[in-house]
Amino acid sequence: MGLWLLCILAVPAWSQEIPMTNTTINACEGFLLDSQGNGGSYTPNENIEMTICPEAPETVLNLYWTLMQLGAGDYIEIYNGPNSLFPLIGTYTGTQLLAQDITSNNGSGCLTVVFVSDANTQGNFGAEISCGLPCVRPVPAVTSSEGSSPIYICPGETVTFNGNSSVFAPGTAVSTFEWD
Repeated sequence: MGLWLLCILAVPAWSQEIPMTNTTINACEGFLLDSQGNGGSYTPNENIEMTICPEAPETVLNLYWTLMQLGAGDYIEIYNGPNSLFPLIGTYTGTQLLAQDITSNNGSGCLTVVFVSDANTQGNFGAEISCGLPCVRPVPAVTSSEGSSPIYICPGETVTFNGNSSVFAPGTAVSTFEWD
């Protein structure tokens, strides 16, 4: 029995599960889950609006969807702000959000998730919540000495790539490029 108690106490505190409810929360870690939480399927006729905001100012919120199986007729809408009056990022059904990152890019850093289920079907969903500083992702632009693509070369031949027109975050520079 002592080993069993030790195993329960060893569960990390950072794995906070946050079931969908009609509320606003501040969170930068944990898992957003359907209304029934881990292991349960959401119920028919749900209509839930939940806003998640980052805990620290000047950060963005990210939802990485690790579980997504919505029943036919059910959907999730995600808004870029502290309520559903802000711009709609997208409406998602089925498994469309699976393995997708949805990140806020507004002054509040908040995302609002609206979930609606119909009278007939059930399913489940979950997203990992994280926060961070806003970043501008690099955009690679490559030209080659061979002209158009695809580029066909034989073993021993040389091809030159130029990535100087790639765009990076303001105030940053890339000193080397590595081609694989």
